[in-house]
Amino acid sequence: MSGPGVWRRGPRVLVAMGCGVLLYGIVGLLRHAAVTTPAATTVRWVLILMANDLVLMPAVIVVGVLTTRLSRAFAPAVRAGLIVSGSLILIATWGVVGQIREVQPGNNEILPNHYATSLALMLGPVWLALLIVAFTQARRRARRAAR
Repeated sequence: MSGPGVWRRGPRVLVAMGCGVLLYGIVGLLRHAAVTTPAATTVRWVLILMANDLVLMPAVIVVGVLTTRLSRAFAPAVRAGLIVSGSLILIATWGVVGQIREVQPGNNEILPNHYATSLALMLGPVWLALLIVAFTQARRRARRAAR
């Protein structure tokens, strides 16, 4: 069951599912307005989206330019690591900032985890895997050059 028709329908189905999840979240946010503080939540989401466009994307461009000076074996892994790290940091900002500043006074269960530690635990394996890939690529290139 393959062919061009399947590839055209797949993204549409995924977009429809994503819109459904988004709509469910918005309805829940508005239905439980006393608990979820829709205005503050909307401001936070807008700020996070703006951070994506005003911080992450320019940083990706700068990283792309700066990593051109790295060796060909390490540059792709470093680029991927920095992009994934930036995305994880941008996503984790919500929890980290929420722990610095009390999100809902009196509700200690809203952000029960230690998000800064969790972020470090997510970034560690990402960079470990990318270092392994980079050193494997460097070793392969060295073997090819030796032949």
